Amino acid sequence: MTLELLLPISVEMLSTPLTDWKHPVMASHKRPKGDVTKVRPSQPGTCSFARSGAMLKFSPQTIPIKTIEEGGSAGRIDWDEFALALDQHAHACGADEPVSVYVHLPFCPSRCLNCDRNTVVTHSLAEIDQYLAALDQEMTLVTARLGNGRELQQLHLGGGTPNYLSETQIIRLMTIIERHFTITEHTETSLDVSPKRSSRAQLALLRGLGFRRINFEVRDLDDEVQKAIGRSQSMSVLSDVYDNARDFNFDALSMDLVYGLPQQTLSSMKRSVASILELAPDRLLCWSFSRQAGTFLHQRSLDPASLPSLGDKVAMFNAIADTMQEAGYSWIGLDCFSKQTDPLWSARRERLVRRNWIGYTAMEPDIVLGFGAGAISEMPGIVAQNHADISRWSDALWQDRLPIEDGCRISPEVAQQRALLSDLMCNMEVTGDVPADRDDAPEPLASLIERGYVEQPRAGHLVVTERGRFAMHQAWGNTSPVARWAAGF
Repeated sequence: MTLELLLPISVEMLSTPLTDWKHPVMASHKRPKGDVTKVRPSQPGTCSFARSGAMLKFSPQTIPIKTIEEGGSAGRIDWDEFALALDQHAHACGADEPVSVYVHLPFCPSRCLNCDRNTVVTHSLAEIDQYLAALDQEMTLVTARLGNGRELQQLHLGGGTPNYLSETQIIRLMTIIERHFTITEHTETSLDVSPKRSSRAQLALLRGLGFRRINFEVRDLDDEVQKAIGRSQSMSVLSDVYDNARDFNFDALSMDLVYGLPQQTLSSMKRSVASILELAPDRLLCWSFSRQAGTFLHQRSLDPASLPSLGDKVAMFNAIADTMQEAGYSWIGLDCFSKQTDPLWSARRERLVRRNWIGYTAMEPDIVLGFGAGAISEMPGIVAQNHADISRWSDALWQDRLPIEDGCRISPEVAQQRALLSDLMCNMEVTGDVPADRDDAPEPLASLIERGYVEQPRAGHLVVTERGRFAMHQAWGNTSPVARWAAGF
């Protein structure tokens, strides 16, 4: 697991005065035409645009930031070393320190063509039951070392499609979790949900089981875009599901929106955002899609000519950001928009927004334990990832071994850099223990300052610039959770 931290674009200041956003300017080349410009980009991923005073130029330069493996790691680890780390943490901190838990449920009834997650298509209840039994075994092995009954700060079910499980299986899963951990009234409980698989009875069950926040995985509402990626959900169905969820008084209902998908246009994106605002979600998460056919082979079915250009993607995200803020939402971090009633709103004002493998939070989770195939666990100074292959993951468990495929110890230097970068990306500014000037700044911070993404108005104070916020969103606002995590965000 070599975790490369990459910044795939650069931004140069040009001499044009600051104004509002303008459409990207493209030169002719034998590449697909952009929706906004109706012309082809001069080279892959190159465009120019202006906002608030300076013309910016994006170019397809890849700047390697740092890898955990090369120069940042204090050593690779395997499953027995991870087990030892659990023992050491339990001894040092006792059994009362709360933890956060992420449970990966990879099953889906079908695979979307844009999917970039660890998923498995199945129609077998028995296969899911076997997976749940293995999850129980994994939690048994972990809590035998870390201590049983630890209080949970966060609990998130991700996938895959977590609500693809039957009602009986959902109840069984929660029984397993509560056998090993303690869920309190303060636990931030959430899960990802496919709207078209959400019945009123299922939503009632989820609320009764204690789930407080639901993230509806919408992706896009345009019919042509949905056809292009193999999805099908209507606004009427989404509206009904949303009304049902409101009836059960979940603490928060969020949605995700993906731009950069095939057949998307600036106009279609504006219509989708307008439709989403009619439902008034408490939080909107906005990801940028990048075709990775070499990693996710099913993405080969996506015609590159149908994908928006980088210039079009920039214009789409600008429209999303402007529309959401005009509607009264606060822009959190790089890719989240929240209502004033969302705890992230007040956390942002106090610069206390945090982010881990689960997502944005107003809490300060120190440990995230990942359960399930491909899940990632984070502890102070150590990171480990489970086998992504379900067979290898479960085989290890039934041999009483933690199912770690790879992992590493993170040096204090890299841990500090990742913490600084995450704080900066979440809160847009950092004060206190920061480099005195650019010459003292480590990568990637030095590159961010050099390119004008981050400025240092005074000693001990770093601020993300407006153009930096838009540029870094394109670099790190990826739909793939592994890609976002590897970037330290």
